[in-house]
Amino acid sequence: MNTRRLPKNVKVSPTCSPLRAGLNDLAKRKGDTVPHQLSAAVAAKYKHYENIIPQMDAALDHWNIMAYDYAGSWLTYADNQANLYGGGRTNMSTDKAIKYYVASGVDASKIAMGIPLYGRAFKNTDGIGKPYSGNSSGNLEAGVYSYSVLPLTNASVHENMTDVTSYSYDSAKKELISYDTPYIVEAKTQYIVANGLAGTMFWELSTDKKGADNLVAIAGSVLGALDQTQNHISYPNSKWDNIRNNMGRNIPTTTKIASQTVTPGYPFRIPMGWENNYLKAPGSL
Repeated sequence: MNTRRLPKNVKVSPTCSPLRAGLNDLAKRKGDTVPHQLSAAVAAKYKHYENIIPQMDAALDHWNIMAYDYAGSWLTYADNQANLYGGGRTNMSTDKAIKYYVASGVDASKIAMGIPLYGRAFKNTDGIGKPYSGNSSGNLEAGVYSYSVLPLTNASVHENMTDVTSYSYDSAKKELISYDTPYIVEAKTQYIVANGLAGTMFWELSTDKKGADNLVAIAGSVLGALDQTQNHISYPNSKWDNIRNNMGRNIPTTTKIASQTVTPGYPFRIPMGWENNYLKAPGSL
């Protein structure tokens, strides 16, 4: 569930509760021993949910905090888009958001920190906190570059370990791009371990680099493992034989629901996205 995309008149908590009840009922009817998980991608701007966090928490297995987009084309100045600390100008930081959710009753072990695999660009600026004019062309959309192409040629990289932020800057073009470097992702992942969070999630996997600077792999090297919770992907009544047969995979056990035979899924793999799939911290569920 991505709460940022819900219409303003939709109340999230009433949506979560019947969905949770429905999933529990389905698991009971199927005889599943592996629970059906329910998670929500929630904004770091927690005031969207401040009055309904306890009700949401009762229904959710995980909170995926979208800890990015703190700065972008909607501002009049260049700034960090995913700072762990600080954020005096935007009044936004990941640490602040996580602490608010925890103080509101969410167990830290249910929280996954979102990490961006893209950068937000600002043209004609003298630096962080300075005015800018115009959007860069970007390779994803105007003003947005995939991490895989960063830093751009001739740009220098700057890392701030006080706020745990990074950006590239081309002094000739006067172009600043806020994005997370490998060093910053390692620091954020260490924060996840130190604070007992569930792990990480990423937006989005197709924009990562290959090789030593792959951010998912860097986070994984600190966290130690992928979540191995079994999924429930099974379509025994599909008209396609390959789907009915689970793409040829051998599934060891079956359960019954009414007159249908339903086969539990295999451990999931990370798809080209992040919802319900995350790197987990050592000792987390």
